[in-house]
Amino acid sequence: MKYTIGIDIGTGSVKAVALDSEGKILTQAQVHYPSSPGEYGIAEQDPVMVTHHFIKCVRQVTENLQTSPELISLSSYMHGIMVVDDQCRPLTNILTWADSRSESIASDIRQSNEAESIYRSTGAPIHSMLPLFKILWWQQNEPGICQRAFKFISIKEFIWYQLFKEFQIDESIANATGIFDISERRWNKRAIQLCGISAQQLSEIVPVTYIKNGIQPAICSVLNIDTKTQVCIGGSDGCMAVIGSGATKAGAASLTIGTSGAVRVYSTTPILHFPQMTFSYVIGKSTFICGAPINNGGNVMQWVLEHFVKSKEVSTYDQIFKRRSFQLVSIFQNWYS
Repeated sequence: MKYTIGIDIGTGSVKAVALDSEGKILTQAQVHYPSSPGEYGIAEQDPVMVTHHFIKCVRQVTENLQTSPELISLSSYMHGIMVVDDQCRPLTNILTWADSRSESIASDIRQSNEAESIYRSTGAPIHSMLPLFKILWWQQNEPGICQRAFKFISIKEFIWYQLFKEFQIDESIANATGIFDISERRWNKRAIQLCGISAQQLSEIVPVTYIKNGIQPAICSVLNIDTKTQVCIGGSDGCMAVIGSGATKAGAASLTIGTSGAVRVYSTTPILHFPQMTFSYVIGKSTFICGAPINNGGNVMQWVLEHFVKSKEVSTYDQIFKRRSFQLVSIFQNWYS
């Protein structure tokens, strides 16, 4: 049986779906995990823990189907950053998009004379979620980490290294760092200079369609796949969601609500607006995914569920939305009364 696995590495879980050559869903899997708790503004994850759950998710699919996929295609959340040594051993946890410790740094740069130039060259909003400012935060608060850093990478790059022992990053994840130049399709010289690192400390940039074979044999055994299985590096979760939902025609927009949320449109050119800081992320040679995010999407529902829903009959999102008699409005009415 020939099939492909699409797998998404999210901030709250790893999700996988197996499809046959006609697009029929054969099986699915999802493995949840937490972010590390911390003080206000801190949002970290253990990359080894996430990788463990990635492996578990792939194995669930391959064990269900009792055969190896021809191809695995990856997707992951944007704006995460971690520091590793030359053997890709973590020197830090992953700082996810929700980590806001660099908020004051981003705010200062946003008020600077070169802010608009940086924004227009990178297509990324000047916001604390960007790895650009997280690296600056490390430089200012934990300079020893930057001195020891071999590479600054995302969770997808960390997992990619486990598969192939190479540091590579797709254009859409690179674009979401705030260090990528959307015109030249390479690391932006000014952004690199600003955060005080070198281009050699970042991964090689490849297209989202980049396919590689030669997974490490030991990893193939752990994943329960054949050594001939190929891997497509894929793109970022948000960009892939637009394409997957079919919103690829003029005038069509995609609304995605995961842990966070965003409205996105498919465009042949960047859509830049400095006052509103809309983003324009590369997904192809002449294709951009443009829009604006919000940080409190699905996590608002999680908060409501944890703090206000105490019924045994309503304990999951599915139950909330399926039960017509259950009204979220009544929860807030009771809270304020």
